[in-house]
Amino acid sequence: MSLPAEPTLNFDSLITKITAAESWQYEPAELATCSDVRAATLTALSSPVDFPPIKAAILSGDEVALAVDPNTPQVAEVTKAVVEYLKDCSTGSLAVVIGDEARSSTVDAIRAAVGDAAHTYLHDPSDRESLRYLGADQLANPIYLNRMLVDADFILPVTAGRWGDLDRPHDLYGIFPAFSDSASRYRFHQPSDSDELTKADPHEPAWLLGAQIMLCVTSNSAGLAAHVIAGATESVRKQLRQYQQLAESASSAPLVIASLDGNGQQQTWLNTARAALAAANRVDAGGTIVLWTKLDEAASGSLMNLSDNGSSRQPFTEMSTDGEFPAWDPSFVPAEMLRKVSQEHRILLHSDLASDTIEGIGLGTISSSEELSNLTRSFASCGVLRAAPFSGPTNDLQSTSN
Repeated sequence: MSLPAEPTLNFDSLITKITAAESWQYEPAELATCSDVRAATLTALSSPVDFPPIKAAILSGDEVALAVDPNTPQVAEVTKAVVEYLKDCSTGSLAVVIGDEARSSTVDAIRAAVGDAAHTYLHDPSDRESLRYLGADQLANPIYLNRMLVDADFILPVTAGRWGDLDRPHDLYGIFPAFSDSASRYRFHQPSDSDELTKADPHEPAWLLGAQIMLCVTSNSAGLAAHVIAGATESVRKQLRQYQQLAESASSAPLVIASLDGNGQQQTWLNTARAALAAANRVDAGGTIVLWTKLDEAASGSLMNLSDNGSSRQPFTEMSTDGEFPAWDPSFVPAEMLRKVSQEHRILLHSDLASDTIEGIGLGTISSSEELSNLTRSFASCGVLRAAPFSGPTNDLQSTSN
């Protein structure tokens, strides 16, 4: 039996520092912890929900590709188990394509876990050579995806289960725009005040690709794997609703603390922005949000001035006439998400970055547990949202107003 790895951040030890007159926890995910990730993954693949065993869907010699969301809880263990299962299916070549949200430590961990059993690639949305034309969307815009996925006979997405995706028009397979070209991403991520006719249906690329089944891993409050589910996307969606543990009776609060419980992969600007959006759905109008992280990524690009109302936003950029894709700015999406939340709420960020750096981009800071205690004492009530990125949406630039 494999034991879960220690998370980089575990907010449980800080609960006693909250001194508000009344406080409660919003449960972002299942309280259970998967004690044996390998066994749970193999079982899920052998008995998918509303789908035959994956072995029955793969022919001998088929080229198989995994589309791996690096934010998946215990992603290296899960990917290793998936590769083990697929190698037993007499597949041909086996490719593991990792989404470009991955930190270098996550890529290294997956490669070490997989070893020589599969070829491992890190997706690059701007690299023309690594992309393949999939087709035109319903708006006649070209869609390019990672060529290893387009060329494969069988695709298996491996994703994180986020409760914030359940009521949104999001591709649960995690294919688009995570494994698309940069031009398609810029179109998809245009702010909500842009022309909606420029946005593609997020489900369409997965349909064109022929994705039929997915593997989804939910998180517990510590950012570790809770449940491993395999099945068709709508079946997985139904299963996620059954596991969802959001406290419907819990009220909004003037102060919400959203923590990024989990390993180093969770400590990114995009996951910080996801946590902010999740907290914005639970905090009172005009309330305060504390983002408790171990974030150590330097702010760059679009993140450099969150107080800006939009004059410095990255403009949409099409493919050049010589067929090259625009450089992708990974700070573009989290900046837009954080900007929307900060326009309606006060945000305080705890991180491993210097306070003047955070304040310089337009966010407040909270440096210690003592400051947290002093802050919460001034509020009548406080809500806590742990493993908050898993309660937020994967992609959402819409309004966060309550």
